[in-house]
Amino acid sequence: MISLCLLFLLNFISGVSSRFTLNPNNCEIQNTKNNCLDIWGCMWCNDTEVKNVSGECRLINICHPPKHNSSCTISDYDYETECYLSNMTFNILIFLAFWSSIYIMLYYTHKLLSQSGMNNSSKGIVLCLIFLILFFPTLFLYITPSLVFYYWLLAIIFVSIIYCGSYETYNYKHSRYQMINQDAI
Repeated sequence: MISLCLLFLLNFISGVSSRFTLNPNNCEIQNTKNNCLDIWGCMWCNDTEVKNVSGECRLINICHPPKHNSSCTISDYDYETECYLSNMTFNILIFLAFWSSIYIMLYYTHKLLSQSGMNNSSKGIVLCLIFLILFFPTLFLYITPSLVFYYWLLAIIFVSIIYCGSYETYNYKHSRYQMINQDAI
């Protein structure tokens, strides 16, 4: 089931990325205005200084298309909707990755603290501190437009995967040794 979900997610991401990552050469090889405007993500600009050339085809930034009074012409395609949908999809994936990583860390910390015999009030304090240490820096970095947010998010995801794997490995080895000892008695 998990592999099927991962396969679907990878297929979805590859479909989204193939739609929004264009090869700039696709635009640059177009020689006519009509051919240029037929390709998604290209615009025709008449600001060239080369003689005998009526313009050139360039790649467009779909989230910031040129103004209508510029020397560039874009197709009538609704790029703002594409930009909105891609940003929304990306933010949903970031949201899911962050909250699942936090959940994994808090879940395995709770299991570890329960095995150690810590009382409930102390467990609550430790879990609350871990949540605050992870949540507020992430919120601050998300609000500020910085690339550090992506590195921070990748670090949280990486640490949660390592934490989950190391806990399960420890738990597997620990339970296996207990079963051998119980059979010997």
